[in-house]
Amino acid sequence: MNSVQNWNANYDSYNEKAEKEYYKSIKEDAEETDITPASYTDYKNDRLLFFTKYISTENSNRYYSNFDGDSTIFATLLFALAGFLLFMLDLNTSFTQLLFQSSFSKKEIYMKKIVLLLVPLIISDLFSKILTIVLLQFSIPAPYFNATMIELIPSIAASTLFSILLFFVGVSLGILIGKPIYGLITLVGFLFSLSIFSVSCFDILTYFSTQNQLWQAEDMSIWVNISKNSVSLAQFVFLILLILILAFIGSFTYLKISLENVGNYLLWTPLKRPTFVLFICYTTFTLAIQGIPFGPNLYKIKMENYSWNLFVGNIIFLLLVSTIIGYFVIYQKSPFTRLNFKQKKKLN
Repeated sequence: MNSVQNWNANYDSYNEKAEKEYYKSIKEDAEETDITPASYTDYKNDRLLFFTKYISTENSNRYYSNFDGDSTIFATLLFALAGFLLFMLDLNTSFTQLLFQSSFSKKEIYMKKIVLLLVPLIISDLFSKILTIVLLQFSIPAPYFNATMIELIPSIAASTLFSILLFFVGVSLGILIGKPIYGLITLVGFLFSLSIFSVSCFDILTYFSTQNQLWQAEDMSIWVNISKNSVSLAQFVFLILLILILAFIGSFTYLKISLENVGNYLLWTPLKRPTFVLFICYTTFTLAIQGIPFGPNLYKIKMENYSWNLFVGNIIFLLLVSTIIGYFVIYQKSPFTRLNFKQKKKLN
């Protein structure tokens, strides 16, 4: 286990002469801002704690780990990929057509496919996380592994719920998108942008208020890694609501899809315009708040009094680019071709 190896490596390093010399130097440094313990033993013990509390007073109840090498991010991404392939593979092997011709209704097919795959995934995910904690408790001495199983249960539950949420994201994309390559690119793009989107939401909320219980930047670790951070009831409710909404969307769209549209980006054509608008809004919001690809982010505007001009210019640029890309992918044609056609029609 990487976490145990990281901890053991750090434990050995604190017995070396170089680390002791470093401690002496920071203790003697008058400009040192870090809170340095009175003795080297305290200094070593503090830094060998598996979960360390943030020094900031605003985050006094938040923890981070210096030895977190066993991230469950790959297991989380596996949920999303499994949900996507569950329906995309059937569609591209003509198995979906065979299922639709059977005596089962579309709703029954949808529910049985979900249950048969999701239940084993949840069981294996929970088992692996509990086993990881047990191994950590046996491998790292108790004074240093400063968390009990009870304290870590909220994190286990929250990360598993987040994995289920991504599973239904994959399911929705696997049902709606008719082209495997476009579907996979859409799924990967969404998963990679999710952390940026979360930070953008946090920045928007903290722009108006410095305290917010639902969105906190460091809380992203709760959704992916096993941590000592507490999870509020609002966060649990928020996750469960999102799961129910996505499960309903998947079921509803599965009843509406038509195999005649296989080869198009979307199998249900009435969703073209809403998807087009959603793509533009999501892309522009997520990137513009962070100042991507150019311009100051919202934090710099608030804290460092940067000009709004470049920020607005970046929004306009992102709107144009996302409109062109979204139109080309969703409508399978160039927006410029449509503009040229309209101009020729007016001339005639």
